[in-house]
Amino acid sequence: MYRNFSRRLEEENRLLRTELLRIDAHLQIQQLNFNNQFGLDVGLVGQHLKDGQGTTLEKMLGIFRLKVSMIKLKDVSEFIFSTTIFAAGIFDHKGGNLTIKDADVNLFIPEGAIPKGTRKEVYMYLDQDEYLKQEQPNETRVAPIVHCGPPGTTFEVPFVLTFPHCAENKDHWTFSGKIKDSSNADSDWEPIDDTEGISFVYEDHCIIMVKHFTGFTMTGVAETEGTKRMNICSFGKDYNGGNTYTFKVRAFNPYDKEAVIKYQSENKEERRDDVHIIRIQNTGEDVKVNLKEIKEGWLSEYELEMTLKYEELWYEKNDDGCDPPAGCRFRLKNTDSNNHDSVHCRMKVKQNGNTEENYLEMEAQRIIAGNQMVPLPPPAHSDFNLQISRQIAGTQHEFYKKLPEKVCHHLMTNLDVEREGTNGPLDWRALADAMGIKADTIEWMRIYAKNHTLKLLNLLDKQYKTPYEFCNMLYEKLREAELLREAEWVSPYTSGVARS
Repeated sequence: MYRNFSRRLEEENRLLRTELLRIDAHLQIQQLNFNNQFGLDVGLVGQHLKDGQGTTLEKMLGIFRLKVSMIKLKDVSEFIFSTTIFAAGIFDHKGGNLTIKDADVNLFIPEGAIPKGTRKEVYMYLDQDEYLKQEQPNETRVAPIVHCGPPGTTFEVPFVLTFPHCAENKDHWTFSGKIKDSSNADSDWEPIDDTEGISFVYEDHCIIMVKHFTGFTMTGVAETEGTKRMNICSFGKDYNGGNTYTFKVRAFNPYDKEAVIKYQSENKEERRDDVHIIRIQNTGEDVKVNLKEIKEGWLSEYELEMTLKYEELWYEKNDDGCDPPAGCRFRLKNTDSNNHDSVHCRMKVKQNGNTEENYLEMEAQRIIAGNQMVPLPPPAHSDFNLQISRQIAGTQHEFYKKLPEKVCHHLMTNLDVEREGTNGPLDWRALADAMGIKADTIEWMRIYAKNHTLKLLNLLDKQYKTPYEFCNMLYEKLREAELLREAEWVSPYTSGVARS
């Protein structure tokens, strides 16, 4: 059933993509003779795109200008082009908004900022290659670098640029809007002073109001209680069936996510888990990454614990001006010489002195002839089933810190399907009964509730605080409910060894 659903969904998406391409091609063919009102050198742009020349910004501008030259609209100011790091449009005296939706960046040009009878090409670009050297102790960049252009473009009244920041406990921060001449690569970042405009932080966003285009960002100086959000993820190559496997854990700023993933992919290292959030407190303490659960038949060839240095996480540049690594590598070794089809482990991530704990997964499947991956034996562990399960059950439950997420999803996808045994139900209802939930409550849940196993796991999570207690109680209740197959899935995590 799930396989048929997947094929049907894939076919529908293919037909939709084909139709969109057909419509786009039709529009372009019909309007190749559109008179370019803005003096854009489309021929040169087209040649650059064909030859693959120019920077990322130049290429994005080239695509935008090419589309403007091809699409005939009564009012070209209605046309906006955007990607995950770029947006461009044509604006007149009416003003409007330009948005990079994926990055939550917005530029608002008020009415009257552009004189009547004038149209201006406007773009925004997120620079994920540039770094900013901090000038003060405890200072760190808390926002993306946004270039508005063309550089030097001026307006009659201030525009409003908003973009997200990653600072938490804002009462313990002092923020400073920064500005830089985008037309001069050697220029320095300077604070936005009162003569240029204003900058401030409101809730989760930075707000900058000035009258000319250039580069913008926001930095902050944090007290000890100041915290900033970062991303962390595992990266590794495909597993080739060898006796060893090396992977990397890397922490990075949220606004650099796309650039980091692209960089790792160019080095043949793909994501081996979802991108997670960690919170780094300005205590000067390092972050420890501990291997906790390694697939049977594998062990760590070297250290079980690695360190992410505080300086590499909080600051953007080392003293020598080199980009900080902000990562560590683990090497796993096959101990039983079996022909494994995958390698998997789980890691605990925790900053010294910080109460928050996070858990990462790393899983790589073996590549065989034809670049096809060997599927994992349990169907519910496949990527497709896991993604469907995540959409239904969510990804932010506390019990994932006590029992691996994939085991939890495996339990939920199997126990939520009602089935009858000789002595009664062999599904979530049997587990609920073993947990002491009354029969009328179980029947009420069956009729009116959804995600039954999820609710039961949440209930156990509130009652048993440590991973050892949680897994042992869940194992006992599954056996009491005669759900022996499911109990075996939990059994490896009841000894306490994996989480000590």
